Amino acid sequence: MTHTTCVLIAVVFLFHNSSASAFATKQFQEWYPEYGFMFKRILEENCTEQYQYYLSGQKNMTRLDLYDQWDGSSKTSALAQPVASCILRNTSDWIKSGMASAAVLLGVTPAILAILGPSIEETSSLFIFGSRPFLVMCLALGSPSINPIRAMEYRKPLEILKPRDDGLKLPNWPDWVHHIIVLIEYLLVAAAIVNIATLIHDLGL
Repeated sequence: MTHTTCVLIAVVFLFHNSSASAFATKQFQEWYPEYGFMFKRILEENCTEQYQYYLSGQKNMTRLDLYDQWDGSSKTSALAQPVASCILRNTSDWIKSGMASAAVLLGVTPAILAILGPSIEETSSLFIFGSRPFLVMCLALGSPSINPIRAMEYRKPLEILKPRDDGLKLPNWPDWVHHIIVLIEYLLVAAAIVNIATLIHDLGL
């Protein structure tokens, strides 16, 4: 192995470690407003040592083996877990119960949205018969999840297109009204895509 190759490997290794450390220490800085001021105070008054260890970005394997692993930490969470455990230890049970309820609600929200969202047959019909391929693509990008149960269902496309007596009767609007409706559709879809992109950015995915 040449000297130049060794230097390149060392540079890549150092860059990877510095990037990983910088990324790993971006948490615990922004909080939701309702409890954010409490968590910041806990970090400043009760969890200073754990937070400084987290900000260092350097894992102490001796500390992990002797202390942190008995608190649920692992090699992948050796930096963040001590801070999170310290915050939870100094948080009241009332706040923790509220956060647990919110976590349950947020956990089932994607499934609820998937059930309420369009099925594959509906989007396919919009793509083929409605001649709206770009709108269908945007709907796919703005969908938070896919319901696997509805993906296994099969409905005859022609039955979807049949007129229904209980369907919504739309008046014969002028062309400018249809243009406004199309504009509103794309604005809503764009908002859904921005929402998904924001969540991906906030979660660091």
